[in-house]
Amino acid sequence: MNAILRKTLLFALQHKGGKNIAKSLDLADGLPEIFVDPKQVQQVFLNLILNAIQAMQADGGTLTVGSSLVDLDGKGWVRTTIADTGPGIPEPIIGKIFTPFFTTKAQGTGLGLAICHKLITQHGGTLSVTSEDGKGTVFTIDLPVAAYEEGAPEEEA
Repeated sequence: MNAILRKTLLFALQHKGGKNIAKSLDLADGLPEIFVDPKQVQQVFLNLILNAIQAMQADGGTLTVGSSLVDLDGKGWVRTTIADTGPGIPEPIIGKIFTPFFTTKAQGTGLGLAICHKLITQHGGTLSVTSEDGKGTVFTIDLPVAAYEEGAPEEEA
């Protein structure tokens, strides 16, 4: 997961709006394997990171990308967070952001976050968002840890 995050972040930071934005990486070492389509997960990360950069483009800010292992209901999950210090998402809008064709951007289809949500759901995970007006937004992606049957050989993901 961390390799996908690093690669995506490096690519996303080539975006012209990322020049005046501070970057912070907080990646946990030794995360367990998860079974995902790397290209699809990279697409999700890229969309969320570019959205964060665009949200902070005018005034600058800090983009924080993190990963960790969490226990939810007795099961292991790899959690990824993508946080920005932009203006935040207003309360009336936050409930609509995963709806297809909903957008607040002058140029955009309103499909980016809807596709992200669908891709993560198809991987058995969840994509959620919290936002505070004037303080920023945090997208959280939880993906299930690969479960091995006892005695099954472990392979690299």
